[in-house]
Amino acid sequence: MSAGEHGEVIGQPFRCEEHDVADVLADLGRYTVCVNDPPWSSLAGRVAPPVQVVPAWDMDIDHLEQVAARPDDAEVVVGLGGGTALDTAKFLAWRRDLPLVQVPTITSVDAGFTDAIGVRVEGKVRYIGKIEPRLVVLALPLVRSAPKRLHRAGIGDILSCHTGLYDWRLATDAGHGHPWHAGLAALGATLLDELEAAADEVAAVSDAGGRFLAD
Repeated sequence: MSAGEHGEVIGQPFRCEEHDVADVLADLGRYTVCVNDPPWSSLAGRVAPPVQVVPAWDMDIDHLEQVAARPDDAEVVVGLGGGTALDTAKFLAWRRDLPLVQVPTITSVDAGFTDAIGVRVEGKVRYIGKIEPRLVVLALPLVRSAPKRLHRAGIGDILSCHTGLYDWRLATDAGHGHPWHAGLAALGATLLDELEAAADEVAAVSDAGGRFLAD
């Protein structure tokens, strides 16, 4: 959370906690889970069985509407995997008006930490709504079990601040786009400094590196 140029709060972080996935799912009651596989098949035998397992592979809006229309009596929707699983879970929870729990299993995407619901309409990405998760679960052993490149790639969203800040200032000076916001710009610059300090931990795929990217 960071202070803006007029003292307002920028970005209320979601509730993110470190837990064992099996413990979290055992406490949810009836849940539908949207998954990527791996890692779902390695977890399925040791977690509480869901009402429905939704393999996440197609973000087309028509496909998602068909999935959302399938009847089940789940009380919560869980996203477990990478971007497609997390965004599919967002859509189902939003469409069914159910609580959402997100379990990102790679740190190369920020879908588990954002509220926008990304789908595809006629092959193009569209954002059609927003939903905040009740909880984001950071399961570090699960994250570390993914290919190392899918952990390290998480620096991309932070590195984009480097060119993004330059482009934003250039556009503002030319009278285009969103006005420059000193508080947000300072947040971007701070993230870049923090990334430089954490780079070795991210490269090592350590717990500290995973916590940094999630934070």
